[in-house]
Amino acid sequence: MIIWLRSSGRSFLQTQGRFDDWVFPADSFPDEPVELVKGLPVLAMSLTGMLAMKEQYPHLRNGRPWRDKDVTDIKLLRSMLEDREPGHASPN
Repeated sequence: MIIWLRSSGRSFLQTQGRFDDWVFPADSFPDEPVELVKGLPVLAMSLTGMLAMKEQYPHLRNGRPWRDKDVTDIKLLRSMLEDREPGHASPN
């Protein structure tokens, strides 16, 4: 089980496991669940959270270099975020 805690500033930290140095921005998870399938509420990760996860991975204690698919994912997530929130693209 992965336990996420909100830290000051509402960012999220994983408290246990091999990626306990991963930090997610405040808007990585919604305050309310979304319904993926009728009757199945879940806390789904936002575009911001997914992008943070991909961008941090090579720099984590147990991270690895980006694969080609990671570079493609990062470009797509940045594009989707820019389309949704112009001017909010990641600086990396």
